[in-house]
Amino acid sequence: MIKDSQRFAEVKITLVLRKTALGLLLRILGLSKKTHKTTAAEKADPANDKTVYKFPQPTASLETGEIVKEDFLKAPKGGCRVEKAFFDIEEGVKTTPHAWDELAP
Repeated sequence: MIKDSQRFAEVKITLVLRKTALGLLLRILGLSKKTHKTTAAEKADPANDKTVYKFPQPTASLETGEIVKEDFLKAPKGGCRVEKAFFDIEEGVKTTPHAWDELAP
């Protein structure tokens, strides 16, 4: 019984040390899950931009610099995702039952 409790304590300590080391490594690499809490001073900073912009914002072309008009979430042209689709059916239409139909109770 003593050996079991000692082994349990050793395993628990090992897991705690591994978790601590992993957390430290993630913090050093900047990958920790801790998020930044914005302070009241940061929120009240006069350098913050308080302008409310219309969305979606226009997009400028990198080549010409002109604003490109894009229809945001435009309605689809029809039920199909492509304008016209072609299918080559060399064998013809399947007329035999499928395997799952033959095995169905």
